[in-house]
Amino acid sequence: MKNSLEQITKITGPDLLKNPDPLVILFSTTWCGECMIIESLLCKLKQELKTDISIYKVDAEKDINIKEFFGVRHLPTIIAIRNSMVVNTLNGVTSKRIIRNCMEGLIYHVGLATIHEEQLYVR
Repeated sequence: MKNSLEQITKITGPDLLKNPDPLVILFSTTWCGECMIIESLLCKLKQELKTDISIYKVDAEKDINIKEFFGVRHLPTIIAIRNSMVVNTLNGVTSKRIIRNCMEGLIYHVGLATIHEEQLYVR
């Protein structure tokens, strides 16, 4: 199992939004321990969900223009994009369950709030 995400560089925020496929972007730094934990969770979830969602990471210190375009102020931050729109943003350390919900939302075309409501009422 691959334990790291592909780093994207030399691309702009608007270019990322033009991608027609579901996309997850992790904003992190090389020194952020929490970012490494979230990256590992994203890699595991991609394998578990057997999804072809593209998941990339952006170095928030090197790619400041992308960071500013998406308004990232905390690390780690996960941005989920579908149909050229940001559909979910997760800031800071987040549980595996919430990240899974975010990714499933991209797969099944529902928002994070919808998934949470279903889980609350189904159980």
